This record gives sequence, structure tokens and C-alpha cells, in this order.
Amino acid sequence: MKKIAFVLAALLTLSSCGIIIINGGETSGTATTEPVTAASSGTVSPATEPAIIEEPDYESEATARLSSLPELVFDGYSVFITVHEEHKIFFNDDEDAEYRSYILRRNHNLVEKYDFKPVISFESSTKIRSEMVKAKKSGDHYTDLAVIPQTEFGSFASGKVLRNLKTLPYTEFDSDCFEQSSADCFTFGGALYGIVGSAVLSPDVYPCLFARVTESGTDISGTAKKIASGETVFTLEMLNGMLKEGTLSSSVDGTGLSTALFLSFGGSFYGGSTVKPSGNADTLVSQIKNLTGKIRTSAVRQTEDGGMVTYSGSDIFANGLSDFAFGTLADMRKLGQCGFRWEILPVPAYSESTGYITATLTDSPVIVASDTSESVDVPGFILQALNEVSYKCFYGEYRTAAVLYYITSSTALDMTELICGRPVYDKGLVTSSASKHIKAVTTGAFANALNGTPFSTLTEKELTSAQSAFKAIK
Repeated sequence: MKKIAFVLAALLTLSSCGIIIINGGETSGTATTEPVTAASSGTVSPATEPAIIEEPDYESEATARLSSLPELVFDGYSVFITVHEEHKIFFNDDEDAEYRSYILRRNHNLVEKYDFKPVISFESSTKIRSEMVKAKKSGDHYTDLAVIPQTEFGSFASGKVLRNLKTLPYTEFDSDCFEQSSADCFTFGGALYGIVGSAVLSPDVYPCLFARVTESGTDISGTAKKIASGETVFTLEMLNGMLKEGTLSSSVDGTGLSTALFLSFGGSFYGGSTVKPSGNADTLVSQIKNLTGKIRTSAVRQTEDGGMVTYSGSDIFANGLSDFAFGTLADMRKLGQCGFRWEILPVPAYSESTGYITATLTDSPVIVASDTSESVDVPGFILQALNEVSYKCFYGEYRTAAVLYYITSSTALDMTELICGRPVYDKGLVTSSASKHIKAVTTGAFANALNGTPFSTLTEKELTSAQSAFKAIK
């Protein structure tokens, strides 16, 4: 176990905050448009005393998992992995890369185990797909494995350039180094075309709720302790109660947030491989519209010289002008230097009985295998080994950095366990504006429902279109 001492304090002033808006700042629904000039619940609380956190040694466990794999030698064979440039964080070993030290150790362990040469390149998803299509037509080799955005999967799959991962030797997708809900999401006609594993799994993509700690108003820290310990389940009803007195903002765009809430509340665009809106979809949509309609889209603060500064998106919460903010765990990097204490809460459970479900946002990375690989065997071994040796390591690196630099609460690490513990991937997000085959019965239909069209009145034509889209992938 690693012991890390940290002071739960943020020492910089609010004026030093330079938080960046993530994914824009607009929300769906009928948002509250009038600006706010101050947060509603008073001044910030002082920092707490230093604490000692014992962190599990995830890397040793992951190295042991790698050691347990079969002893094979690939005699310096080059394995090509092409990564969407926005997901390079998982493979980038440049001097200024965030996870450089860990990635170098991981790569060393892999090469020592299997004697292969990893060739990593970073490209746009558009170029990765076009090169795969060219290679498929010409019979040339382009890449063995690729990491692409979840929303681009439909375009790749309908282009017939992906290999069924189940045909790769030594791939055990029931291993807990792979996210099982992602396997369900990317399975069509019994064939598995994509997977999310530990090699590309960072808490960054998980949505959450931030709550500002104040001296007056709701004792959010006490509530957070009860939630983190399991004594209390944080429900939608609880959040709505808090928002009667508090204000809400968001760093996540409206469509992404609404879709994440829909899935987190137990909604589904599909039931298994059958296109079928969930039975309570219309009720969920109505409640999501009510919740997102409370989001403040702007806030105004007067400057010392009498001028006015307008804030939007994540800047509202970062400058202390809202009590709660939807965001992702990635926001911790910026909020750690904003001069006040805050708590992390999970996306609320729909009810105590449903528990927490965390829907990953649409830019989540997915691993696929190219149908243009020169080797039938090697990619499978490397895919398994890469994810086994990465087991929980990015999560551990993230938690360590959070303890040292970001978090201002002793419950934050327990909250990340809740947030990351039950992720869900849904076929409704397997769509892309570039794909001609997977149509708007998914995200598009949901957007129409938010605009007033009942989700339950999807036409037979739309359902048939989506079924055809699945058949196009098979």
C-alpha cells in the first residue's frame, strides 16, 4: 500500500482560477436564463487538517496478472497500434505527458514478456477509418489495433473494416480487465467488434456532481460522508430537494448530460439486440427536462473597478457562483486550484432500489482490431496482455494525483469508487454523424423527445431503420 499525505486545502484565490469550459457550456431543456450575481449559500469553509491515505498498489497487481499469462516469444514482431489523437494520453510517452512514467514501465514489462516491438501512432479518427478502408481494398497492412471514439464506432463497423475480436486467439473477454457492459454494447449478431479495457480506462470520462462547501446552508460535507459510507443513497429526489435552495451549473453540454442522465436513471435505447425504448422512457425524459431546466447558463460578478464579468459553463462553479455543477472527474484538475472546498457526488441514483449507474460520456475510447492486420495471432495476445498489465493502473495514477493536487475532501476517493464502480455503455451511443447506416432512432430520437416528441411514439420506420443498421454491421 502506498501512503500519501495531503493537506485538504486550496490556497489560491478565486481570481487565479482559469478553468476551461469542457465540451462547451450550453444545456438542454428550458434553462434558467437570468444571470446570478452570487452563489446562494454563503462563504466558503476553511480547509481541514492533513490526512493520510493508503493507496492500493495497483501496479504490482497488474504486473502479476501479466506474469500469469502464457510464455510466448514474438521475436521482435512489430505490433501497430493507431490511436485517435484525443486519446493519446493512454499511450503518450513524451517528456511532458501526464502518465509518461507509468506508460514507460508498462511498455517495458510488455516488451520483456513477449519480445515484440510496439509501434504507436496518433491520428484523427477520420484518417484511421479512411486508411483502414484503403488497406482493406488493396490488401495492404495498415494497423493491428486501433483506439477510436465510441461515437465513431458505427462508422467503422458499417465500413466492414473491423475484425470480430472473438476470433483472436487468447482473448478472454470475461476477464475483469475488460468492461463487461462495453462487450454487450459492441456485440452484433454474436460478433464482438469493440471493447473497453483497462488500457484505455481513465476516470476522466465519468460524469459526476460537484458541490461547493459553505459555512451556511445545507451541510453537504456531512451528507457526502453518509453517501460515501453507504449510509445514504444519493437519489434524484435528494438532489431536487437541494436545488430548492441551491443553484446548478454544468461543464457538460446539454445532449451529453441529458443522455448520461437517461442511462444513469435506468433508461435504455435498446433492450439487448432488440430495438425497444424502455418502458418508463417518457417519464425519465420529463424528469431530465425538469432537472436540466434548472441549470444556470450564465453568472455575473462585479469587478473592483465597477465593471461586470460574465461567466458560463464550468466557470460559474469554479468562481463560486453556483452551489452544484454537473461535470466529469476530469474537472478536478482545474477545481483543485479554485480557492474553495468542494465535494464530489455521484450522478444521483433514480431511486434507492436502482443504485448508482454511471453512463460514460460519448467520447469514451474503444479498442478495435483492424481487418487489415498482417498477423492472425499476435494482436489477440497483445490485446489481452495490454489490458491485463494496465489493470486499474490509470485509475491508481489518477487517484494519486488527485490526492496530491486536486481534491479538497476526505470523502472524494470513496466517491470515485462509487462513480467508477458500475459503468454502463449503451447501443444508443453507438452512432456517428459520419455513419450512413446507424440512424437517429438512438441519440437523435432522444433529442427529439427532449424537444417535446414523446419517446414512446417512435415510428415503425425508425425502428426498422435501426434494425437494418444492426444488420449492416453483422
